Amino acid sequence: MLVDKNLSLPFSGPGNDAAVIVGPNPDDVWRVSNGRCSCGFPGCDHLKLAIEVQQRSRTGGRCYSLSSIHKEFRRGDLLRASSLIPWLSPQVRPSRIKAYTRSVMLEETRNVRLIELFQRDYRRITPDQAVRLLAASTKKWELDCRADAFRYYAEGYSAPLSLPDDEAAQQKVLESVRPGDPAWMFRLFWSVAKPAQTLQAKLKFLPGNSPEGVRVELLKSALARLLQERGRWESVMANCRCTGHWWFYVLKLMIEMVCGFWSEQANHENPLVREVPPKGDCIIPTVEWYVHDPHTRIGRNLWRAHWSDIRPGRRPPENIDPRWSGMIVGVFWRELAARQFPKDYRWRHWEEVKWPDGLFVQSIALDRFFYPQFMRSVE
Repeated sequence: MLVDKNLSLPFSGPGNDAAVIVGPNPDDVWRVSNGRCSCGFPGCDHLKLAIEVQQRSRTGGRCYSLSSIHKEFRRGDLLRASSLIPWLSPQVRPSRIKAYTRSVMLEETRNVRLIELFQRDYRRITPDQAVRLLAASTKKWELDCRADAFRYYAEGYSAPLSLPDDEAAQQKVLESVRPGDPAWMFRLFWSVAKPAQTLQAKLKFLPGNSPEGVRVELLKSALARLLQERGRWESVMANCRCTGHWWFYVLKLMIEMVCGFWSEQANHENPLVREVPPKGDCIIPTVEWYVHDPHTRIGRNLWRAHWSDIRPGRRPPENIDPRWSGMIVGVFWRELAARQFPKDYRWRHWEEVKWPDGLFVQSIALDRFFYPQFMRSVE
């Protein structure tokens, strides 16, 4: 557990004289009351954390962030994710927490039922409900039917199709989907997604009337026509509204559906099973190092200093935990860990997972695309 007085991470929430400290493991539950902790050690880290939270809940400050919640989404830890909400406010407004949850939904799940719910009833969903729904949802790497999807995704990035210059010829290629050829489909995806993502990163949005935006819409329409006839959930995706950066993940999911990498298992829940403290308890999550990847200031500094040591089969440097990172190396680790250790992948160490030849190199190439500024700083 990370307890550091120099951390500028958000404390603001309900304050009282008793608290329940919850760590990342199911058995990590300690009760702090009247200056004592159930762990039995005087002056323990749990007591220090509870005292600091109590003090900062009155003065404001930062100890947790949206990155903290995002990591718990990936871990499927419903209790830790939902208990972070009161400590994020008022620095992060509840409406912002709900919007953030919606924006990252397709990064972590393939839950079409959840997508439909958010598009239909978004205004009626509370921030707490939004966080709980996403945390409990089965994650994409846990789906049996997606075993090869991420490999085709990585290979397609390395060899995207070359689209013809002529617009009519381009349209013909984009509309010629091949459901039985996932390798070709992901090459087609990247021929559209690479330039569109590059333009969006530059402008902060993707203009619909730009050549890149037109190609995205052409491919989406072609996939939608095919999915519309397939079934209930395929039809939901065919009519899915794309906002912000969602077009990228919507196209990916549509291609996965077309190629047979989706099943209704995606609509189920698979949360981390753990003890739930009684209602009314003041719950304080421990601050863990896995929160800090290149998306946080502390994480960027750590990863830059030790980037060359974050490699497959090698124990990561102290205070770095790549398993739950948003970097592609973390994404691929989760895909591999869930296949190799389906029953307990959450508790496996980074170095326990075996990587196929060439896959780590492909993950680095993708990280250069998605995180160019960070990667230029370490290479």
